[in-house]
Amino acid sequence: RRSGSTDTAMKNIILALVLLVGVNASPCRYASEFQVDDLLSSQQTRDNFLSTAINWESKFFFGPGVGFNGKSGITYDGHPINYDSGELASFPHNFSASSKESLHLNILTHALAGNFAKYNYNISTDAVVDVLTKKISSYELFNQQYPGFGGFLPWVWVTDDGCFPDNGWENRTPGLDNGQLAWAIYGLVSVLNQNNMSQLAARYQAQWELMKKNCVPVFYDGQGRVRAVARILDVSSTNIVASNYIDDGIGFLDDPYEGELMTFLMDLFGTWPNPFERELLWVYKRKAGMLASVDYPSSLGLITVQKGFWYSAHEQWKFMVLPYRDIDLINRIFVNCERARTRHSADLKIPGLFASINDVANHSLIIPTYISATGIQAVAFEQVLRKDVITPYGSFPTIMANQSVGLVWYHNMLLGPRMQGPFGSTEACNVNGTEISPLTTWDSKITTVAAMMGGICDVTRDALKADGKYARFHQIASTMYAQVFSSLKGEDIAFGMPVNQAPLNSLGYFSACPAN
Repeated sequence: RRSGSTDTAMKNIILALVLLVGVNASPCRYASEFQVDDLLSSQQTRDNFLSTAINWESKFFFGPGVGFNGKSGITYDGHPINYDSGELASFPHNFSASSKESLHLNILTHALAGNFAKYNYNISTDAVVDVLTKKISSYELFNQQYPGFGGFLPWVWVTDDGCFPDNGWENRTPGLDNGQLAWAIYGLVSVLNQNNMSQLAARYQAQWELMKKNCVPVFYDGQGRVRAVARILDVSSTNIVASNYIDDGIGFLDDPYEGELMTFLMDLFGTWPNPFERELLWVYKRKAGMLASVDYPSSLGLITVQKGFWYSAHEQWKFMVLPYRDIDLINRIFVNCERARTRHSADLKIPGLFASINDVANHSLIIPTYISATGIQAVAFEQVLRKDVITPYGSFPTIMANQSVGLVWYHNMLLGPRMQGPFGSTEACNVNGTEISPLTTWDSKITTVAAMMGGICDVTRDALKADGKYARFHQIASTMYAQVFSSLKGEDIAFGMPVNQAPLNSLGYFSACPAN
């Protein structure tokens, strides 16, 4: 699919501005300006590095025609880049999902709260409000046209006029992604109210009310089960009742990873005709046994971690959204998980970290596949199929666990071949340095920026307390983990540090980012 001519013209203007800014500011191959020892020892150096990274990534996250549609305000999945120059190529991926929307809203929330000022990234409040206004107008139009979705989004295709169900999603909506989006809206509403933006706050509040009112009839399947994907029998129905929704047949959200965000939405804010059913949510999850303790065998000793699905960094998303880390045991487990992640790559001399990502391509814009099954086999439930592709966003949870160590790993991956361009970091490269994934996407870029900003936990914590929901969240989360983790090994083991880089080989650097 191709985007409208408006966005195409706009992105050409943006590219010219980006290249102009690159001449007069920090070069787009900025990582080489920073030294590992300084990143580890100096907060000022880390802040300078973060400032530079965020400003380059902003070419994507606040780039109409690049990261989102400038007329409708809806995110694009991403945008291809030229394999040799790093400049924009072809057309944006004009499809998207609630997960991409959630990241955009997280970033806009930080912008409204003034949190980017510390990192010398300045964007006017009027510009942020303009995007938010266009976005909520698109949500409202979708709700009017497809009331049976109950305020939740399917995978969508994106135009100047708004967003519409993508092929195969005309009557289906995913639970995991919509859990991410709902909490992003919840945090945004809080900040809008704090900034006395009452009219815009009211519109997003209405979207939040719709999602919390309808989450149970749309996604609850009975017996404690939360649908991974709900199938809608009549998308035109304005009567949101449980009988209009069935399971899509692909399974249930019994995971302790980002899918748990929907479970907490349903528990804390859903309407339950029978309160007993709400308690079954957690009974079902306990019986599923997906929250499990396992010891990673590092070269320096055992490290107790939460067992992963594949142990992709992507699975740590929930820690950016809800205040799990307020609970000491959970925080210690989270830090141990990142200790093991970095020790694994250091011990095996892997020049980066693993996360589910678009595959590398052999000098082509055609991406062979999406790599889901990547991670660390020793601490994973499922078979890990790929161990050859690394991505900068694999560092996002490590940045939250230990900022200095996480930034060193991010920095190390940016030093790889063609991993820095006019629009910031590149999607991925292989460990041999012979191929890249010529893309810029929300998952691979802005998940990391959200982590650099600390996620939205501070906002959701305050909002949960104001709504009288924090105590139950704290009680459920602490009980779940205490039932599984009695003691932790390896808390005194040092984080792993990069011992090598992906070789430049014949790829070298993007021509749009020449030697500094």
